[in-house]
Amino acid sequence: MGLSQSLYTGYSGMATHQRSLDNLGNNLANVNTVGFKKSDHLFSSLITKVISGAVPEEDTHGAAGGINVGLGVRTGAISGNFRQGPLEITGNPLDVAINGNGFFLAATSLGVALTRNGSFYLDHTPNPGERLLCVGDGLPVQGWMAENEMITPERAVGNITLPALGDLLPGKATSRLDLTGILPTQTGGSDFAGGETSSLALKGNLAAGENRFSASIFASVSQTGGADASQVEIREIPVEIVFSGPAASADGSLNQYAWTMRTVDWPNPGDPPAIIYPAAPEQGAVSFSAAGSANPPRGSGQIVNPDLRPGSATVTGQTPDPSGGTATLSFRLPGDFTLDLSRLTNLPEAPGGGALEVWSVNGNPGGSLARTVLVYDEYTDFIETADAGGNTVLLPQRRVEARENTLFFSKTGADASGSAWTWRSSIGGAGGTLSFDTAGDLIAASQTPGGIEYNFSGLGSINYSGSLQAAAQDGYLDGNLTNITIDQNGRIFGHYSNNVSDVLAMLALGTVPNLGGLETASGTLFYPGAASGALGIGVAGDADSYFGVPAIGAGFLSSGQLEGSNVALTEEFSTLISTERGYQINSRVVSTSDEMLQTALQLKR
Repeated sequence: MGLSQSLYTGYSGMATHQRSLDNLGNNLANVNTVGFKKSDHLFSSLITKVISGAVPEEDTHGAAGGINVGLGVRTGAISGNFRQGPLEITGNPLDVAINGNGFFLAATSLGVALTRNGSFYLDHTPNPGERLLCVGDGLPVQGWMAENEMITPERAVGNITLPALGDLLPGKATSRLDLTGILPTQTGGSDFAGGETSSLALKGNLAAGENRFSASIFASVSQTGGADASQVEIREIPVEIVFSGPAASADGSLNQYAWTMRTVDWPNPGDPPAIIYPAAPEQGAVSFSAAGSANPPRGSGQIVNPDLRPGSATVTGQTPDPSGGTATLSFRLPGDFTLDLSRLTNLPEAPGGGALEVWSVNGNPGGSLARTVLVYDEYTDFIETADAGGNTVLLPQRRVEARENTLFFSKTGADASGSAWTWRSSIGGAGGTLSFDTAGDLIAASQTPGGIEYNFSGLGSINYSGSLQAAAQDGYLDGNLTNITIDQNGRIFGHYSNNVSDVLAMLALGTVPNLGGLETASGTLFYPGAASGALGIGVAGDADSYFGVPAIGAGFLSSGQLEGSNVALTEEFSTLISTERGYQINSRVVSTSDEMLQTALQLKR
């Protein structure tokens, strides 16, 4: 039995070293695996065999501790080594490395798994325009989706879906505008001379029946008779444009509206309207493609004749003169006056609303300072697509475009406290008052309801020629996704061709109290278990929280980099050599035991 025992002892050594070699082979095989964590093989002695027990201390001839013989070796544990791997630059914005102790989270059929592999990619989902952020073999990366560029921390983690490169970000109409600049304190000069209206553009949808639209234009008004005879000044003229229809064309391919542009209460309240546009005939017409139109490539509801330049009529009116007589006032629109209707539709349900509005208008009355800033507004465009039969059709779609918003400022007085102004916008119907102190600083501002909220806190009023510009606004044009980036806290940003950057989502990270207790799975995945402790979920970084999601000491993220395998070749080769030598030594024990058994068997002969 003694000799055979040494065989088993040697065998246990060979088998255990073979298992150590298997582990080394796996480590070396994954030397280039992203996020791979090596495993350390630990040897453990088998229970010993007692030859003789301990003897009393006074017996000086025996071994006080007894005689014990070991029975070999076994694998004590194969434990994960979670030291940081080297960070390798890839330049891919979807590659992310963790510099710290955290893990990315991935959804699997067995639950949430942990991984250090940050080689993310976008995969198609069943929903058009969505791409699923994945890792490994199509496993969805977990995190939080943003709503209005904010993360809701109360929500559980879930899949992250992102737009693909080139996908459209619908534009946003301006709802807030911050202004900066100077209103001049002088009461005359070129800034207050006024200018005629040569262009008026409308937007909106024409419904069936009569559609009325009120606006203001600015024209050179001449006076004959009265105290100010032969005087010419640019005045504001209230007008109304009336569209009536639709009437179908003879072949049914067009819907046609008749229209006129006429004065309202000019020059005196209650005066009958006078047609000022077009000059002759006294009624214009505008056409839209009808459903099933045989007039391609126009879509149903799309305008056919958007720019109208039929000329203008001279309008004359009588008004009481301050001298007690009667003055004759007359005006005529400039010869290059253009009425732009290109943004009008006659759809049953128009994207972006239906009421008619001013898109842009130029000019200003004398005594009023006009300044134009660009804002963004929505209108209906038509996109080309194919129907079920393969025919090309045009469908209406909401679009956003830059437009000119003219602000008119009129000085209403000055006192010891400074100057006072009234203001109004050419679009949206907004208006109000402004008050400045003697130093030119704004002390009060008011605004009537309008489509845009104006912030005049950056405006001053001093003896200067005057300027005005948009310091900031919340609107933007349609844009296409050009890039996706991930910051060090895991926020995923979409960058668009319109210079807009939005927070789209945020990566979730996980940590456990005992890394050695994680259960290893294929694909560089780990699962939390009883030995690892409960999984904590939070975000990267060292602040208390981001968007209310707690930071959990998981480390920081490095975008455009990947964490390489933490297998050190020199270390593994050194262990490989010692493992090989251990295997050889144990094999020698087996062969020596065999030789001794052979000698014992020969004694019988």
